Amino acid sequence: MKRAEFPGDELRQRREELGLTLDDVTSAACVPMAYIAALEAGDEKALPEPCYVFGFIRTYCQLLELGPEKYINAYKAATAPKHTFFKFESDNLPRWLSEALTWAAVCGFMAAAWFAYNEVFRPNANVESGRAEAGTIQISVPSPFTDN
Repeated sequence: MKRAEFPGDELRQRREELGLTLDDVTSAACVPMAYIAALEAGDEKALPEPCYVFGFIRTYCQLLELGPEKYINAYKAATAPKHTFFKFESDNLPRWLSEALTWAAVCGFMAAAWFAYNEVFRPNANVESGRAEAGTIQISVPSPFTDN
């Protein structure tokens, strides 16, 4: 699955249509030039934390007379993490089979952990009786009638 790309070229084209330079945008929007250039290039790695980027996109879109929601959603899609910790992903597998394999792996891990706990860490545990018993101590008392 290909990751979405940020449509920064649309922002650059609109800026050029309005006849604005990067310096004009920087002074009017109070957004650093490096961040405007990174937005237009679609370089998410050169941008700060997302909360700041959302504000930069809103401000920049207001200056360009564009609706910011499209660009904010595109930025979220471009920077969304891909969750594949236990997920089996393949373009050949249907989604239900991918999820079934994921759950099978999780259940298999839990079964292996239960087995290891019961057989390795507690091998002599007597679970059937359900009660604890204490043994008696054998004490031998010497008889007073014998010579030792």
